[in-house]
Amino acid sequence: MTPAAILMGGAPLIQQAVAIRLAKHGLTIAVLGSDSVTLQETVDAVATNGLSPVPVAMQCPDHQSVRDALQSIRKRCGRIATFVIGLDQQSLVGGALGLDGLATVMRATEEGASQLESQGSGQIVYMLTSTGRYRSGYFKIGASRLSEQAAVEGALLAQMRQLALELAPRGVRANAVAAGLIEGAIGEAEWLVTTDNDREAILEEISVGRRGTPDEVAAVVEFLALGSSSYITGATIDVNGGWWMS
Repeated sequence: MTPAAILMGGAPLIQQAVAIRLAKHGLTIAVLGSDSVTLQETVDAVATNGLSPVPVAMQCPDHQSVRDALQSIRKRCGRIATFVIGLDQQSLVGGALGLDGLATVMRATEEGASQLESQGSGQIVYMLTSTGRYRSGYFKIGASRLSEQAAVEGALLAQMRQLALELAPRGVRANAVAAGLIEGAIGEAEWLVTTDNDREAILEEISVGRRGTPDEVAAVVEFLALGSSSYITGATIDVNGGWWMS
């Protein structure tokens, strides 16, 4: 049996990049979610790179199905090495995040934490954005207001810190990645309708002068998800090209 890396939520392109990186370490990739298309895209991304073992995709529309999926994966793989979780990006785009979306992520994370705690090891990695950490996005105007997203992501960062405190004595670590403006993923809809002059002004705020890539976010998730980050817990790592610095 090979340990599992469980992925749930987050921007699809970032999720795919994370899946590929973790699969290269020989982990069984298990993708959970309610959208069958997104699940299949992540499975296909791993398969296209010729990686094995074959990923597992499981639709989980509610809290109980997430619990059942985690228990099934642990039984099949023997151990869950890491649980990577983010907000459902379709909910963000559709403006339907709200308390229901927050509750889904928090309950799923608690279930994952319970599984890791019972086995005495593992990592939890939250895939979030800069919205909940610094300000509500790069754009002053956009398709939807981001105040709700900022509040939800701020709550998840608070959950992460508390879990890190509670679980560290039990061999489990919890950290987060806060991504900035990422090509094809975070902020893409606003970017596409922004004028060239405004794009240039936005890039001038970013120290490295460009948007990031999904794989650059995935590289940090990979670091936090594996044993090489063994002395890091309760931390949020910014992947934003120096847009905001802490």
